[in-house]
Amino acid sequence: MSRAHASVLTIITVLAFAAPASAVDFNVTIGLDSQGTFNVRDIDESFDYDSANGYTLGFELEFDVPLFELGVGLEYGFSRGPSCGSCSGGDLDYRLLYGIARFHVLGPLYLAGRVGYTNVSISDLESGIDGKETWGAGVGFSFIDRLKLELLFNNIAASNSDFDLDYDFYSLRLIYTF
Repeated sequence: MSRAHASVLTIITVLAFAAPASAVDFNVTIGLDSQGTFNVRDIDESFDYDSANGYTLGFELEFDVPLFELGVGLEYGFSRGPSCGSCSGGDLDYRLLYGIARFHVLGPLYLAGRVGYTNVSISDLESGIDGKETWGAGVGFSFIDRLKLELLFNNIAASNSDFDLDYDFYSLRLIYTF
């Protein structure tokens, strides 16, 4: 089974367990992706580049089940590039389809994890790039019933015939529930 199929299967599993949920919420997320690292590997060598900060906008459909919030989401990561002056290379943006789980551990504090699949675009790249699996893990805090603040460590993977790319970064997300 390919990794893309495994990611889709994971999202379907999240939805299957969420079916008996007592409430369905619609979330809008905005986020700041901190300066991260692009790790580019080809056959001969590997390079690490610091990334510039980036912004995200997302939507989630969330199901409340006892002790958990389970859902699916779609996130767009606006364009960001290397943050070094002498680096060459295009800006990267991404679209992310994911399943997410939030486990409430102590009152308003919760642990969060997400897995999914990403589609990556790089502006100066002539050949296409294939998205791969993505994951994120972190903590969050519910301020009120409708507002959450979440800090996640994320990994996005992509590749083409010339290189493999891993993009690691932290994101701070503000989540509003309708």
